[in-house]
Order: sequence, then C-alpha cells, then structure tokens
Amino acid sequence: MISVSSLEEYLHNHPSSPGDLKLNTSCPTLVVQRESCSELLWTLRLTEFFGDTSGSYGYQPDAHWTDQSSSRLSYRDSAMSSTGEIDGSCSCMVTAEEDQLTFEISVTNHSEEPWADGWAWLCLIHRWARAFQANCELPVGEGERIWVPVNSLTAPMERWLKWCPVMEHQDVAERIGRNQGTRWQRHIQAKQGAVRAWRIEGNQQEIVQLTSPDAIILGWSHWPCTDMGVYFGTLQPGKTGKVTGRLEFLEESFVEI
Repeated sequence: MISVSSLEEYLHNHPSSPGDLKLNTSCPTLVVQRESCSELLWTLRLTEFFGDTSGSYGYQPDAHWTDQSSSRLSYRDSAMSSTGEIDGSCSCMVTAEEDQLTFEISVTNHSEEPWADGWAWLCLIHRWARAFQANCELPVGEGERIWVPVNSLTAPMERWLKWCPVMEHQDVAERIGRNQGTRWQRHIQAKQGAVRAWRIEGNQQEIVQLTSPDAIILGWSHWPCTDMGVYFGTLQPGKTGKVTGRLEFLEESFVEI
C-alpha cells in the first residue's frame, strides 16, 4: 500500500525532514511512501517544466494541491511558467490505490498562437530512498536484458546521461531535442516509455517504476532521479491536451547473475 501527499503537507507534518527535501518546493511536487518501507521517500514532480519545439518555458511554479479524498489529490488551472512567459494553464489529478499511483495531466493553450509539439518534463527523485538511489535503470538494453544501470552508460560531452528518445516516438523526440542544447544526449535509444529504480530485500527485487504511454524522452541525473518527457501534441489556441501515467511498486524474485 502506498500513500501520497503534497510536499507542503508532508513538510508541515514532518518538521525534522532532511534539509535538502525542502529545496524541492519550487514545482508541483508529491511525496510518495510505501507502507512496507515507510522510512523511505520519493518525490514526484508533476510537472517540472513545459516546452514546445521552440525550447522550454522554464520551471512550473508550485501549485495548490487539494485533497479530493484520502487517496486522491489534484490541482486546477495552475500557471505553466513562473515568469508568465506562456499564456496557458495546467491541471493534474492523482489517484493512489494499493501499490499504484495513476495521474492525468492536462494543459490548455490560452494564447493566440499554436504550440507546436507541446511537451512536459516529469521527475521522480530517489535521493531519500537509500538503496534505490544506487540502482536507477533505463530500458535501453537488448533482448531479455532490456533494463540497463544508468551508471554503466557512457555519456557524451563529459556529461551525465540526460535524455534518450523512446523508439516509437523517435521523430517527435528529435524535433524537440534538437532545440534543447547540451541537455540533448541522443546517443542511446529507449525501447519503452518507462524508468525505474530498485533494491534487493531478502530474495525479492523491489522496483519502483514510472510509466506513461505518452513518454517520448527518458533521462537520468546524479540527483539521483529518473526523468520522463511526455507529449501533448500540437495545441491550437483554446485547445487542451492530456497525458496519463502511473507510478507503481513491483516485486520480482531476485535471480543473481
């Protein structure tokens, strides 16, 4: 069973929280815990920033989360950029049930210009999850060994690996990525729209995995976090685009290689 709360609510109820956790208050952020390991924390940014093929709009300012029930949170019509650079709004609905959290994010174009290839960046941070933070993986391998440790991937330009396109969305990922400067690391390709991290507990491999059918780009950094770019499509003035996804905890029998 998992629980979810806004970062603001969590910090209010846990005043002795790690100091660096309080640095995450600039974006709409949730704290996720699992009952079987309640001392561990994950933060999930829904979202971190938005963009289109012209570039990115800067970080989304924090939103006001409201509790719809004990397992449902949402925010509505939040600003998409702290600078006011983009005339649009974002809403998000999150539902937690058993070992899974599902979300729906919608954005609306209030401007008079179309947004070409609108997208958003999601960030799942493992920094306060102990062993999980050392075992981040991307689905870039071959055959049955599709999941590859990110620390084993050599990044170009002497940077950590940041972005890789999802195979079935290669074209749109290229259109967006070529305008992102040094963030774009197109040397490796993902086989599916998912990122994950794990630990071994007894003879079980415990996995936390973020998945979206709308994922076009995946990434990782030393924070440590696993990241995902999701795609809204081209939005004409007055139109709304939606993406969905889930965060889930899985368990598999651990087979030592």
